[in-house]
Amino acid sequence: MFTMSKNFSRDDREKCFPIVWQMMDLAFLTRDEGVLALEAKTDDPDIDPLLSVAISLITEGVDPVIVKAFLENILQTEQYEGYELLKSTIIIEGALSIQAGEIPKLIGIKLASYLGLEYVTKVKAESERRDNEALERLYASLQKSHAESEAFEKMILELDKHEIKEILRAVNTDELSSALKACGGEIVKKVMECVPRGLVSMLWGRLQVNQLDIAASVNAQNKMMAVYEER
Repeated sequence: MFTMSKNFSRDDREKCFPIVWQMMDLAFLTRDEGVLALEAKTDDPDIDPLLSVAISLITEGVDPVIVKAFLENILQTEQYEGYELLKSTIIIEGALSIQAGEIPKLIGIKLASYLGLEYVTKVKAESERRDNEALERLYASLQKSHAESEAFEKMILELDKHEIKEILRAVNTDELSSALKACGGEIVKKVMECVPRGLVSMLWGRLQVNQLDIAASVNAQNKMMAVYEER
């Protein structure tokens, strides 16, 4: 799509660097909240028209091959030069990478490579900073989840089957599976013995899914604890 034989001025590359940051932001947003989170960006008056079109195609679920062909047709038809060509190439490459689900850090490095080694170095440093922040948030969430789970498990151990069944009436299957995913086997077994037979298989299947949503788990456990406290 892009020929590296093109010579772009230092000014062209410097002006395009914010576009790399913007594409990285969109990549992180997509990773954290899903593709549909991009929809709101199309209403941003400051967004580049080409990027707006790309986002619309992606959020509408258009096949990646069609998206690529569509965007490249625009690039060829407009016959961009200089800054506009470089900017549009970065947008198209970034949009396609986001749609493909590539790692945000690698997307940023790939896009920065169009500008030169010094920009790649800047992106790598920023990506590492963001990764460290994400890890700190995860550790904090895990610590909070662990504390909440201890209180929840203590409550379940103290309840009899009748009391557990009363609490189960106040939550749905999704909430119950979220609450139990962060618990030990003893707790899961005690609660499962109180679940209606018709729901045991369904609940067990959901517990087999390895992904743990920490926020959902904490919220579900808090809800069940609140039900018990209000009795």
